[in-house]
Amino acid sequence: MLLSSEALRRALAEEGQDEAAADHWPDGLRWRPEWDKRGYLDFSPLSRAARKALEAYLRKHPAVGEAFISGNTDPSKALDKQAAGYYLRRAEKKAGLPHQRRGGWHAFRRAWASRRKHLPVQDVMAGGRWRDVKALQEAYQASDPATTRQVMELA
Repeated sequence: MLLSSEALRRALAEEGQDEAAADHWPDGLRWRPEWDKRGYLDFSPLSRAARKALEAYLRKHPAVGEAFISGNTDPSKALDKQAAGYYLRRAEKKAGLPHQRRGGWHAFRRAWASRRKHLPVQDVMAGGRWRDVKALQEAYQASDPATTRQVMELA
């Protein structure tokens, strides 16, 4: 569910979480526990660009109440892997991009995490909704030649 900072503040307070976090998030998403693989209720900040894109989508596809942005219309079920793969291939085709073999949605998470490896790990974990630093650093953040070179050149 897309939340304004005011709605995010109320939701954080209802969950007994620090509502001051809403001061730093212009917008956010609420992840319902029944859709999380571990059953967590969670909140994620949104970038301004992501908020703008979601608002554009919702203007084209208006909804009352909680809006589904994935095509899934059954709130009791998470989007399955087959449907998620279908949406990814459809987006790649629309964007004129080749399908990345063994890419899938995790390729986007790996790229997102690797581009942020210079930032504090706690903040990257919060932004990407990781709960395990080992998973983030070993499975999602990859080394790259430019950063490895910087490591080697450091006096």
